[in-house]
Amino acid sequence: MNSIQSKLRDIFSKNRAEEIGYDVWEHFVIPPFYDKLDLETARKPRVIVGGRGCGKTMLLRYFSHQSKFSQTRDNIPDEAMSHIGLYWRADTQFCNAMIHRGLPNDIWNAAFSHFAALILTIELLSSLQSVAISKFPSFNQDDLTSINFSRPQAFLLPTLQKLEDLYNHLEDLMWKFEAWVNDVRKVDEPQFLPGTNFISAVIKIIQHQVPALNNCTLHVYLDEYENLC
Repeated sequence: MNSIQSKLRDIFSKNRAEEIGYDVWEHFVIPPFYDKLDLETARKPRVIVGGRGCGKTMLLRYFSHQSKFSQTRDNIPDEAMSHIGLYWRADTQFCNAMIHRGLPNDIWNAAFSHFAALILTIELLSSLQSVAISKFPSFNQDDLTSINFSRPQAFLLPTLQKLEDLYNHLEDLMWKFEAWVNDVRKVDEPQFLPGTNFISAVIKIIQHQVPALNNCTLHVYLDEYENLC
């Protein structure tokens, strides 16, 4: 294979957002309708509809924190902190397992709220890490390590002061939850976190300690939301 063929192969080998990764800052092409989008300012839900491969995932990942605070982005304005996008792509097979199976709906409703709390809080903590390691001037690694996360112990969590410790503990809870959903008859039911109340509490804790985040609005970009049966 000559060099031209090799380059053509490389160009067309990754033609979907899923193959590029979450940071699409260098790959996103601004579409003609971009100025008409209000995804960063909307206060009500928005639904993006389009055929397979038209760029829905690419667009959502471009608005998410991994791209907006990409390490390849040289100049990040102060107003970037006013909007932080959290990306969530639900797993179809896993979500379909959270219905019926001999358990009442109220259990599954509480289980899903717990699942959402874990997913979105982990993503929130990841967004802080994205900002801290980027070239954004008003929030760095020192600011990140100064945040004390001990208050969530009120939700019967262990006392965890550092972001890394809370992140790892939430990951552990996610793995335990996945094990329970996989075999609800043999694995003990976990204690469920109270969904949006838990997420709101973590946000409040962060904002009280990081003035740069006081005016920040978090947006959740839910890819393939139809998977959430």
